[in-house]
Amino acid sequence: MNECFANNLKSARVKAGLSGTELCRLMNGLVSKQAISKYEKGQMMPDSTTLIALANALDVKVDYFFRSNHCQIEQVNYRKKQKFSKKQQDALTEQIKDLVERYQEIENTLGMKMDCNLPHFYIQVPDEIVHVTSVLKDQWHLGEDGICNLFNVLEEHGIKVILIEAADSFDGVSAFADNYPVIVLNNNGCSERMRFTALHELGHLILRFNENVCEKDQELWCHRFASEMLISSAVLRGRIGEKRESISRSEVLSIQVQFGISIDALLHRLKDMQIMSGQAYRNYCIMKNMRSDFRAFVDATRCVPETTNRFEGLVYRAFSNALITGSKAAELLNMPESEIHNRMKLA
Repeated sequence: MNECFANNLKSARVKAGLSGTELCRLMNGLVSKQAISKYEKGQMMPDSTTLIALANALDVKVDYFFRSNHCQIEQVNYRKKQKFSKKQQDALTEQIKDLVERYQEIENTLGMKMDCNLPHFYIQVPDEIVHVTSVLKDQWHLGEDGICNLFNVLEEHGIKVILIEAADSFDGVSAFADNYPVIVLNNNGCSERMRFTALHELGHLILRFNENVCEKDQELWCHRFASEMLISSAVLRGRIGEKRESISRSEVLSIQVQFGISIDALLHRLKDMQIMSGQAYRNYCIMKNMRSDFRAFVDATRCVPETTNRFEGLVYRAFSNALITGSKAAELLNMPESEIHNRMKLA
């Protein structure tokens, strides 16, 4: 019991992004930093008053400290900006573990075991990505008219998609939790950005690179994979043509709406395909930096927001079938039990 509590307490503290000193301050000095350290080492247990105070300070339910299921997170690939600190990364990793463990717990309760046989593609050069995406779209029966309900498509193929509230410096991450693939996305991003990030992370999950491909090139190749999945080179050439010096707003808007790709990603893709010249692309970037009205036009989201509710749906299914209690459902969804009962009521 001590070891279970110790591990969960440390995970909750790291997940909250707190040091031992900061946690003590949030608890108004109820316990010392040394006591926190002893709790996390399994050298002693808190009394009931301290236990409740710890839960309140860390924004978890008391039951959290005694959960016994723990997953192993491996092959983590963060898509983040440089200002995303190591402390933030550690906190997010613990948050991912917590969410995946909740997901696994409800699947086990329902007797579910998701099969996931992700294909793996070994690529030597980036030009092979066009073939890879064509094969994957054929295997997943996606067609070439744009991917609707992308998050549902990923979950249908055994990839857990989890949306979290995070700092703008974080876009997404892919990992394997107990050998099952997971994609975590920042729910604060626009729809086009989230779709692109989800497919970029899918690239990390299924692409296998030659050992001499550096990390920077791997990122670029996953970018290319995401763009090609959103709209294939063949379709894009058919819509835009082989060479263009300028492209109308109506053309890019039509593609953005149908394929759920941002204008930035689309123009970058046209430059890479040499449909748009390097100078024309530079002019586009200059105009975006200089004119706020043009930047607003480019950055506007026009894609229907996507979400994923599989995990929440599983919790309500288990609750309605009396496989878990209302308090357990509240713990899994991290919301008040009264809200669980309200959401179960039909209009």
